Amino acid sequence: MRDSVFWRWTILLSYCFITASSQMIWLEFSGIAVPQMILIFHVNLLMIGLMVSIWPLISIPLALISGVLADRLGYRFTISLGGSIIALFSWLRLIAGKDFTLLLLFQSLAGIGQTFIYDSVTKLVGELFPINEQALANGVGAMSEILGMALALVISPLLVPTPSYNYLMINIIVYSLISTISLITFIIIGKTTYVNTHSGYEISTNISMRDIMSIMRMRTIVILMILFFVGTGIFAALTQWIEPILYSRNIPQIYSDLAGMVMLISGSLGMILIPYIYGKLHTRSLFTINTSILTLLLILFSIRLQYPILYFIIAALIGFLLLSLAPLGLQLSLEIVGTKITGTTTGLLGLMSEAGAFLMVIIIGEIYSTTESQFKGNPWFIPIIVMSLLSLVLSILSLLIVIDRDQSSFRT
Repeated sequence: MRDSVFWRWTILLSYCFITASSQMIWLEFSGIAVPQMILIFHVNLLMIGLMVSIWPLISIPLALISGVLADRLGYRFTISLGGSIIALFSWLRLIAGKDFTLLLLFQSLAGIGQTFIYDSVTKLVGELFPINEQALANGVGAMSEILGMALALVISPLLVPTPSYNYLMINIIVYSLISTISLITFIIIGKTTYVNTHSGYEISTNISMRDIMSIMRMRTIVILMILFFVGTGIFAALTQWIEPILYSRNIPQIYSDLAGMVMLISGSLGMILIPYIYGKLHTRSLFTINTSILTLLLILFSIRLQYPILYFIIAALIGFLLLSLAPLGLQLSLEIVGTKITGTTTGLLGLMSEAGAFLMVIIIGEIYSTTESQFKGNPWFIPIIVMSLLSLVLSILSLLIVIDRDQSSFRT
């Protein structure tokens, strides 16, 4: 047993490495969709978009399975399994050549591994970290996802500056190497025997359908599931539709790209700072305050602003506040159910997140299509109001969260 600060943070950082690399594989082709991928494979933008949109869809049916496996076999198994799947199919993309259908197939199969990695984070944190460090550890783990997304959007355009097939192959090799190195690093470091004896961790738990239903009957967990569904959905909708929102107000595309990047960067900071404060104060009031402020910020989006800098400020604040809710929610679920069944609980929350992201983008787009003719001067007025009202729902629900450590029969 190696009971030290160094080893628990080293293992967490190796998890962050493999998580960031999985996000890089996911968004590998997003930054070079136009014109590189379109000209190389002679397909339309919709087909390129499938390479990104299909990963969340794959995660929906796998989320609960991966969580249960994390509880039964431990986080080392599920993270290694997920990393192995991503590394394998990332290399197989090389044999696709200029066959876009085959490339899409291997890229989609790589997405199977993502869920096994993400749904293991609370299991890892529950085993390795004492209660006063768990919120921060969850924040660091979640931040690595944003870091991977940002790296992909920066690295790919540098490696593939022009529509060159050879450049694209180099790009795939580089990303595949990164995913393989991250996998090997985690397997080596993850073998370290470290147990936080104060966490009540149990490496193997037999999870039945009755157990899952018991979790879903817990009021606070149900509230968290709704919060993850709505919160992730709002963020996904804002990220997806920020360009047309700003375009409708005569703001050039470059500013919408910058606003999206600002939202991700500030969000990554929020994932660290707010959980850190939560760990120090250990109060759920921060959870409530975040969503309440978010409501006001989203309402501000309904106002016709004149200067792009104001959108940057709003985007930064929304990213900072909204993304911080993910690690806080994971920490709250860990405190409620304990470490024995936290993997399954995280799987349920992950399922709701992916479903919310997928459905909310579609719903907000449909609302825009239906109402834009009624608001020629501000066609996104109704969709923004809808997102603001949903944010108000988040605030109200967050007030109902109660942490009762004795409400779960799974705690040890």
